[in-house]
Amino acid sequence: MYVTFAPSSPSLAPGSPGLAPTLDSVGNSQAYSQTYDSLIRDVQNLITLHPSAKGSPGRPPGDTGPLLRSAVVLLHTAWENYVERVAVEGLNFLLGEIGSDHTKLNHALKHELGALKNPWALAGTGWQAEARNTVGREVGQLNTPDVENTEKLLDLAIGLPDALHSISWPKMAKAKVLGNIDEFVHDIRGEIVHKGTTPGPLDKGGVRSWIAFFNGLVSRLDKKVGTHLETETGTAPW
Repeated sequence: MYVTFAPSSPSLAPGSPGLAPTLDSVGNSQAYSQTYDSLIRDVQNLITLHPSAKGSPGRPPGDTGPLLRSAVVLLHTAWENYVERVAVEGLNFLLGEIGSDHTKLNHALKHELGALKNPWALAGTGWQAEARNTVGREVGQLNTPDVENTEKLLDLAIGLPDALHSISWPKMAKAKVLGNIDEFVHDIRGEIVHKGTTPGPLDKGGVRSWIAFFNGLVSRLDKKVGTHLETETGTAPW
């Protein structure tokens, strides 16, 4: 199915155009305030510097396609890196709060550790190392951060199933959030990476709308992860 990047398209203009948020480390994970924030600013720079398709006084028209496609791929990288880093950051926080009590590990992670062929690897504090290794392997394999894979990783790392299913905001229903994530990861970024093309016309307004969408998504997911970790441990993680 062919889609368009034009901002009038509901599927490819998921939110109002917006710039990267100004973040600090108070109340936000490092995955958000450092990793995502840094990468999203790189995306903004690409959008700001790209030539005008119609030209301007003193500047001839330019081919905007390569830079805009690069911006989409980098936006995908920002999302993927955020998911990976917040999973690891959340796990490390939980392990620090759990201490030596391995029974407090979440169900998904206990199940994975229970399947290890060498039970001696779990002796002493070995279970903590194996927990990190298990999540680390999943992080290393997260090349497609769609809804299913993102929720699977966060469930494994911090025991938060269906992490994305309850996220919404004004004019962005829950079902639309999920649909946008999968469309962006599979259809839009996927075609750019595998074919070097886009599934429809690519313009600056459409890319800006995707930036606004992921800014809204990441800020809400980060809050949800933080609330979950505080509920599980009684301590605010960030």
